[in-house]
Amino acid sequence: MCSWSGTRRPRPTLSPPRPRRWPRTWAPRTAPATIPKRPAPGTAVLWRARTRPTTSSGGRRRSRAWGWWTWRRKPGEAAEWFEHARNLHDLLDRARGVALMTRHLGRVAAVQGDHPRALAYFAAALAYFAAVPSEIYHHARTLTFAGHSHLATGQTAAAEQAFEKAADLAGADGHRYEHARALLGLADVAAHHGDHAAERGHLECAAEILADLSGPEEQAEIQARLDRLQQP
Repeated sequence: MCSWSGTRRPRPTLSPPRPRRWPRTWAPRTAPATIPKRPAPGTAVLWRARTRPTTSSGGRRRSRAWGWWTWRRKPGEAAEWFEHARNLHDLLDRARGVALMTRHLGRVAAVQGDHPRALAYFAAALAYFAAVPSEIYHHARTLTFAGHSHLATGQTAAAEQAFEKAADLAGADGHRYEHARALLGLADVAAHHGDHAAERGHLECAAEILADLSGPEEQAEIQARLDRLQQP
């Protein structure tokens, strides 16, 4: 039977943990050079195109294009950011990113009142979204934007066709908010034709869908339209 007769080394005493030098939530030590202030909610949108990796002899490079803009105040600046982001997506052969930035350019053109140019952008974006079965949401959303531009240029038949197709796509795939937006577009077409019964029907369907999805302002706007239709 083997036994050990040496002296046992004493256990080291545990010292209290040293305080952490940095908090758990890591933050960069230096802030970016300029960060534009965030506008009030609902008045601006942040779009950022992040291009991940190109590898060269110098290593990995990342390029980001991002920008804040207020839609009705600086649409020209927004268009510059979108155009730059689209070029980056095109450089990296990202067809989906190109289509998204193209649609954003169409929205900016529509805000500026240039609906023919907006329709050209929307048509280019639809060429991608319609060809990809998994892009039903963006397909329907782009059709809704195109429908509003068609209606603004007096092309009511094309607008109605775009809204109906958007409503069918969004409704069948379960995108309730986009379905309601397409129905509101159909209500606008009906109002343009003076068909108050059809307008009321589309508004009521949209209000039912948006009852638990949208904020009080959007619901109040729909209710105001319904109240006007009930007036003699």
